[in-house]
Amino acid sequence: MPERSARMSRTGESTHSSPPAASGTEGTGVTVRNRQRRLPLDTRRLERELARAAGSEGLGDQTIAFVLVSDRSIRRLNRKFHGRDDVTDVLAFDYRPTSQPDDVDAEVVVSAHRAEAEALGRGLPADGELLLYCLHGLLHLAGYDDRDPAGRRRMWKRQLEHLAEAGYPVRRWREPMADTTQRHAAPEEP
Repeated sequence: MPERSARMSRTGESTHSSPPAASGTEGTGVTVRNRQRRLPLDTRRLERELARAAGSEGLGDQTIAFVLVSDRSIRRLNRKFHGRDDVTDVLAFDYRPTSQPDDVDAEVVVSAHRAEAEALGRGLPADGELLLYCLHGLLHLAGYDDRDPAGRRRMWKRQLEHLAEAGYPVRRWREPMADTTQRHAAPEEP
């Protein structure tokens, strides 16, 4: 088993670095750290799919940590870093060019609870919805922007292409609401 070294990310979530996943992902530094317990996940498959997507988006030489958290944790991070006291599905943090050799270059924090709830409500596989959120954060790191309708359509199309390459039936996913601030924000927790 490869040796893993613990790192502390800038968001305060513990990540682990490891050698790249097998199956065509050589040279990528994608890691997935599951910090929630509710949704059981195949993190190795998730790492493989995200490493493949990172490579195809020109981020194959970057060290990217994906941290899967609860609604409570992502709400705390959203408040700390964006001043918004609500739950969101994904937060992307790009630390380039200030990252040091032992640091992660970027971090994508995803609410596994939000992905599970959304998937259940729409009859989708929860792991696919979670991958979609991870891909959304990854595409932001690659320079995609969803603040205008054209950018949103371009980003949605690319997310679905990656989802299809991972073997998910993308025809079941529908495009999110036009207002991404509403799309990414959920009602406050009680």
